Amino acid sequence: MKVSPTVSRSLPWLAAAAGLAAGWGMGGWQDGRVAADDALPGKSAGRGVGLTQGGGAAMLADWGARVEGTADFALPELAAELAKDGRRHDSALWMPLIARWSVSDAPGMIAFLEKEAPPALRDRLLDAGWFAWGAVDPDAAFAAGRVLPKQRMRQLLEGVAEVDAEKAAVFVTRVPDSQFAAWSIGEKIFRGAPDAAADLMKRAVYDGARMPFERARVKHLAESDPGAAIAYARSLGAMGHDPVPEAVVEIAKQDPAQAAAEVEAMASSRSKALSVVALAKTWVARDEAAALAWVRGQPEGPVRQAALVAAAGTMIAEPERALALVEEAGWTREGDFHGVRNYSIRPLETLQTPDPLRVAADALRHWSVSDLEAARRYLGESVPEAMREKVAVEAGIEP
Repeated sequence: MKVSPTVSRSLPWLAAAAGLAAGWGMGGWQDGRVAADDALPGKSAGRGVGLTQGGGAAMLADWGARVEGTADFALPELAAELAKDGRRHDSALWMPLIARWSVSDAPGMIAFLEKEAPPALRDRLLDAGWFAWGAVDPDAAFAAGRVLPKQRMRQLLEGVAEVDAEKAAVFVTRVPDSQFAAWSIGEKIFRGAPDAAADLMKRAVYDGARMPFERARVKHLAESDPGAAIAYARSLGAMGHDPVPEAVVEIAKQDPAQAAAEVEAMASSRSKALSVVALAKTWVARDEAAALAWVRGQPEGPVRQAALVAAAGTMIAEPERALALVEEAGWTREGDFHGVRNYSIRPLETLQTPDPLRVAADALRHWSVSDLEAARRYLGESVPEAMREKVAVEAGIEP
C-alpha cells in the first residue's frame, strides 16, 4: 500500500507522542510487580528473549531500526516475541511496531492486539492501533470499526482527522455520539476543512455539538486578531460557560500583555471578572513577575483575591510561595462570581472557583511529603484557628 506524505508524518507522531509517554525517565512499565502478574497459577512466566538489550534512547533507536527493517510478513512474529519479552509492558516499544504494522496489515495488527497484547496495556495499544489504522486507510478502518466502543471510535476518528479532515467530518456524523466525538477532532476539522466545520455547526442539534468548532475559531482568531476573538466569543453567549475568558487565555498564549489590554478594555462584568482570573492563571506560568504585578494592580475586592488564589494554585510544587500568595489574598473568600444563582444550567465555572482553603490544603499536602514538621508548624502558626481543622483534614495532616 502506498502511504501518503501526511500519513507518513502522522505515524511517527504516534510512535513518539504515545510511546515515549510510557515514562522511560521513570523506568517505564517493566517493574517487577507488573511482570509478576503474568506468572499467575496456570500460566508460565514471561521469558526474556533478548529483544531489548540496554536502555534509554539508544535502545529505543535500535528497536525502531529493527522494526523498520523487519519484512511485512515477519511483523506478527516480532510482535509475538515482544509480547513475551521482559519489557513487554512498556508502550514505548509497541508504538513503532503498531505504526509500522498498520501500513502492511492493520486488521491483522488489531486481531493480534485483541488476543495477545499484555492485559495491562491492551486498551491503550488498541486505541493506538485504531488511530494508526484510521490514518493509514480511513475508509477500511471506519467500515471495520462501526461497532467500536465510543472512546475507541474517537481514537479512530482522530487518526482519520490527522490525514483527511473532510472525511473525518463525514464520518463523525455517522457515529451514535457524534456530538461528543467531534470534541477531539473539532480543531483539526476547522483548520483542515473549514467549510465542513461550518456545515457541521449549521446541522448541530445541541449547543454542545457546536462548541468544539466555536472554540477552534476562537483559538484561530486569537492567533491573528485578538479583538475579533473577543468579539466572536462574546457573540456566542453563555450556554453552560462563558467563552470570553477562554478567548483571553488563547490570546495570552500568544501575547499576555495583549490579553491584559483586551481585558482592561472590557466593561465591568462577570465576563471581565472571570477573564482576570483566567489570565492570571495563564500568565503567571509564563512570566510570574509581570502577571502578579498586573493582578496586584486590579481594584481590591473579590476579583483580585480570586486571581491571586488562582495564581497560587499554579505554585503547589513550591508550597511556601503558594501559601504566601494565599495569605496575601486572604483566607476568607470575599465573593463568588463563578457560580450564578437562579441559573437554569449550572455554570462550568462553578467547578473552577479559586478557594483559598483548598489551595492551602494542596500546598500543605505537597509540603508534608518533603518536610512534615514544617508543614505542621505552618498549619499551627499561620492558618487561622477557625479554619485550621478543615485545612488539616483536607491536607491529611494531624495538627
